[in-house]
Amino acid sequence: MVSLDRPREADREQSSSPPQAALEALAALLRGQRYAVEVHDGNLVAADGAGVRPVRVWCQSRDTDGGRLWFAWSGAVWICEADKPTDAITAVKGAFGRVRA
Repeated sequence: MVSLDRPREADREQSSSPPQAALEALAALLRGQRYAVEVHDGNLVAADGAGVRPVRVWCQSRDTDGGRLWFAWSGAVWICEADKPTDAITAVKGAFGRVRA
């Protein structure tokens, strides 16, 4: 029986915007590496345990790259293209090494 309370997985994917879908994909990869991740509207917050401040990653279109989607830190500090999530994971891991609570 189909639940009317919750959208089906296929419907959820179709209703999400391209930036949100890119964030969800990045979040899934980070979770696969055992990071705690929360996805919000337009950004995600990833954490690596106690003593390390969480980092926030945004997904935005970049005008200087023809409007392609890019992952970015706050203030539009560009990380990498959204179609290269493994590069974003490397950046997030590096940020955990630099950002202490």
